[in-house]
Amino acid sequence: MTSLTPAPPTVRLGADYGSSNTVAVLATADGRVRTLLFDGTPPLPSAVYASPEGRLLVGRDAARAARLDPLRTRPEAPRRRR
Repeated sequence: MTSLTPAPPTVRLGADYGSSNTVAVLATADGRVRTLLFDGTPPLPSAVYASPEGRLLVGRDAARAARLDPLRTRPEAPRRRR
C-alpha cells in the first residue's frame, strides 16, 4: 500500500527588476502577499559589483563597493545588456 503525502504549499515570488531598484513580493497558497525587506526596506538597488577575485556583490553591498572601485560596478545593471 502506498502512502500519499500532501504536496508542499505553493509559494510564488514576484520581482520587479527595475533599472535603479528591485522590489520583490511573496504570495502564499492561502492568499497572503508580503513584500520582502532588504536591510529593513523593500527597494534593493539594482547594482552589481565584480571583485578582482571574481566574487559578485549585489544590491547595497554592490553600491557600497562602488564607492571604492566604481569601474567594477554596474549601478543600474538592467540598463546594461552587453
